[in-house]
Parts: sequence; C-alpha cells; structure tokens
Amino acid sequence: MPRMSTTGNDKVGVRLSVLGPLELRAGGLIIEVTGAARNVLALLGRTPGQVVSVSSMASGLWGERPPLRPAKTVASYVSRLRKAVAAARADVDPGSFVAYRAPGYLLALGPSAVDSAVFERLVEEAGRAFSVGQPRLAAAKLREALALWRGDAYAEFEEFPFGAAEAARLRELRLAAVEARVEADLAVAAPNAPATIVAELRALVAEHPLRERLWAQLITALYRLGRQSEALAEYRRARSCLVDELGFEPGLELRAVERAVLAKDPVLNQGLAGRTVVPAPLSIATPACVGRDEELAWLAAALDAAALEHGQARLVLGPPGMGKTRLLAEFAQRVAARGVAVRYGRGAASLDALAADPGRLSLAVVDDLDLATSDERKRVAAWINASHERPVLTVVTAADIEALRVLGELSMLELTPLGETSIGQVVRLYAPASTDAAALTAVAGPRGGGGTPPAA
Repeated sequence: MPRMSTTGNDKVGVRLSVLGPLELRAGGLIIEVTGAARNVLALLGRTPGQVVSVSSMASGLWGERPPLRPAKTVASYVSRLRKAVAAARADVDPGSFVAYRAPGYLLALGPSAVDSAVFERLVEEAGRAFSVGQPRLAAAKLREALALWRGDAYAEFEEFPFGAAEAARLRELRLAAVEARVEADLAVAAPNAPATIVAELRALVAEHPLRERLWAQLITALYRLGRQSEALAEYRRARSCLVDELGFEPGLELRAVERAVLAKDPVLNQGLAGRTVVPAPLSIATPACVGRDEELAWLAAALDAAALEHGQARLVLGPPGMGKTRLLAEFAQRVAARGVAVRYGRGAASLDALAADPGRLSLAVVDDLDLATSDERKRVAAWINASHERPVLTVVTAADIEALRVLGELSMLELTPLGETSIGQVVRLYAPASTDAAALTAVAGPRGGGGTPPAA
C-alpha cells in the first residue's frame, strides 16, 4: 500500500488512540471530533499511512446500502474532519493530515502514533522473543502491549460494517495476547506456576468458556502446583462446556493435556531451555567487572533487539588491557542465565564455532578480529551480512578499527578508562582495608595506570 511521510504530524505529537474510547490528541491535548467526522477518523485509523479507496470507505460506512452519491458524501465527511482538526490546532495542516491520494484518502500518521498499531507490533515482537527462547522478555512485551488498552476497541462504531469487523479483530488479538502472556509466565515459572495464575485463569475461562487454550493452561498450572485432581476436574468441566455449547469434543491439544496429567508426564513441568554453557575464554570471574553498567546495558539492548527484531552486530573497541574481553565475559555469563546460546572465537580461530542455533537467541563473540587474517575478517563480514534474519547478536572486539573497514558501518562502543571511583571499588574488592589514597595510587601506578587496575 502507498504510504506518505508523517514527519510533520509526528513533530507536533499527533496521536490516535482506539483501544478504548476514540481519542485524537496533539501535544497531549484532545482534539474534539464528533459525528460523521469521527466515523471517518476511526475508519482511516485502522490503517494509518495507507490509502483507503473511496469505494472501500463507502462499503465500510454503509455496507450494501450506500447513499445516492457516496463519493461526495465521503468527501463532505472528510471536510468536517479537517475542519475539526484546523479549529483545534493551528500547527496541524488538515489537508496533509487527512490527505487525498487517488483513489481515496489516508490518515497521515505513522504506526507508532496509533495505539492499535503499537499493540500489534509489540505482540509480534513478543512472539519472536518467545520463539527464540526468551519468555521473560516476551512476557514483558505482552504486558506493555496489553497496558495500552483502556476499554473495548471500536465499541462506539460497531453499528458500522468497518467498526464491527475491526472491533472483532482487535478483541481476538487482545485475547490471544493474554493467552500468550500466560504461556510466557508459565514458561518463566517452570516447573512451578505463578501463585496468582490459577485465579486469573479461572476468571478467564468463566468469561471465555470456549477457548481451549485457556483451559489447557489452567489444567497445566493446577498440575504444576500439585493439584492433579483439580486439574482433571477442570478438564471435565471444559469438556462439558464444549459439548453443550458446540456439540464438539475437546480438540487435540486439550485432550493431550488431560492424558499428560493422567500419566504424570514430565512434559507438563517443562519450560524453555535453561541456563547455557559459557565458553571457557568467557568464563572468567576476575578481575571484577566494575564501572561498566552503561556498557552492559548497551549490549543488553542490542541482544533484545536481536530477539525482538532481527540480527544485530556491534563493535567494542579499546587498546589491550582496557577490559574488552572481561566486559564480554560478564555479559556472556549474564545472558547464559537467560538461556542464550553463547559462541566464541578469537583471532585466527575457526568461525565454525560461531554458528548460531537458528531456534534460539545467540551471542557470537569474535575477539581481537583486527589480529586475524584479511580472509577471516571477510568471513566475519559475510557472517554478519547473513545473520540479519537470525536471532543473533555478533560482537566483534578490536584495538585497531582501521583493520575492520571490511565490516562496514557498525554501531560501536569505545571503551574508556575507568573513573577513580570504579578503580577504588575494584581495589577494595581485593584489599578491603585499603584506603582511598591506596586506590588512587593503583590508578596512577605503573601497573594500574590509565584507568585500568592491576590484574591482581
């Protein structure tokens, strides 16, 4: 679908909220839109930045009973919407905000300016995170997505064909997101279950008694909490609901859960893969990694982007002894606890060790690449280019950036010497009785100069 630039409206903070009563805001203030203009705003808000043909708009507003001149009526509704915007905000150009582009109109807002589009993006990211073994990240994204809801979406427009269809679509997406969040919470808590999840699931199955996935989650949670008889009773209740309401027996998934409970199958207690093994060169625990919180957060954000979006690559630059490998050892040990697969290669080491598991989020560390051969640097560049669609973060370390031009433009972190406070913390870890003066001497001394403490 054709899209147009939305930069101007983004700059003045125009936002459309539809996950509840419809609200149009600019700079945080509500723009009052009523009547037919409000209907058109809601209709165009389903697909921000995309052209909706006049015929599709007419169909969405009137179905099979359009007015005598639908195109003219649609144009008059659009005019009312533009006037409402112009009356409220002089800094929003109404003609570009609701623009005509043959064969119809578009609402010039980017996806990040419409809460339903943000919701769908977050749910999609959560699905990717879960699929690569990151249920905690998935649960966080799903909670963020569900928090956008303020009530029923498009409820005030359900009398119109477009509103009824969009309300039903978003209701289903919301419920599926709740189910996915429960699944992620169960995966995080395995082999146990969150203390409050049974009460939550019982409320959900009471509201949605035909959702077999919710019943399966409730039965699983009860079984994990040691309540096998209650789990089987819930299966019988689910079966009765399905047979009475639909005339159908439970589906394969729900029947499989019942069989697993009867057999006390360990599969019900399984979560996603646990802690992974850290390669020996990254297993070091000393010297302590102090004063690098911002650097670790930078790497963690890159790893989350690899889980949520696409493969990432980063460059960590610094002279020998600055702590590049120690930083990555700390990072590798932290992410291994999240179930991230960690791979390591150094200099002329074979890149075969860096092959990432395509089904799991991975960290690939290439240490001291500037010391490798030109051919190996090219191979790493090829690896990075081929990893765009993989859930992998590749981190390259080097002292000399000139040798790494073959990698192209990478987001780079240049390690700088630790500050006096951080050096003092490191020194006192090994010599608790040392004074601040002794710590400063460690910074300035020949073995610890330049903001790097002595190795021991």
